[in-house]
Amino acid sequence: MREIKLEHKAMIDVHVKNEISIRSTYDSLLHTYGTVEDMGFTRTDLWYYVSSVKRMGMFPGDVVVMHKWLRDQSISKPGFFFDIELGDERRIQSVFWADVVMISNYAKFGDFISFDTTHMTNYTARPLGIFVGFNHHKCTTIFGVALMYDETGKSFKWLFEIFLKWMNHRFLKTLMTDQAPAIALAIRDVFPSVFYALCS
Repeated sequence: MREIKLEHKAMIDVHVKNEISIRSTYDSLLHTYGTVEDMGFTRTDLWYYVSSVKRMGMFPGDVVVMHKWLRDQSISKPGFFFDIELGDERRIQSVFWADVVMISNYAKFGDFISFDTTHMTNYTARPLGIFVGFNHHKCTTIFGVALMYDETGKSFKWLFEIFLKWMNHRFLKTLMTDQAPAIALAIRDVFPSVFYALCS
């Protein structure tokens, strides 16, 4: 996904708030700026950006409830860790958590990881990212979980850096993900020597 400039985002955000379709928004931008080359992004890029903007809107009380649950878990379960990425206006962008069992399993079985954000079954349709591997019995093992409010390269980079932090900076050897371009850019920055493969 190509980055959308701030001047375009301001106009797009107004259209999103007024529930104007992506097609009409794109046509309006083309009329204002001339060509696709002048804008620097395609209709698909716009669709990804608008989807991200819509997911960022949080219901009242979400932040308080989530933070209370994470804090309670860290108090009641020794070895439970979490981190929160804050964006503009201190809005939550992403949340990562792992416990002592996940961290211990990663130390033993973390050579190969599959990271997937296609699970969007929660009531706000936010991507739930799961770091998964296999143990010595070939059973699925979870190494960490993330609830993402934003699927940009910046957020994925933050998530991968936080994952490494809680996993004691132990680098994995193979990483498999879906085909999101933002993930690929973040992997290149955070895991430069990893063997990177796409899920089929």
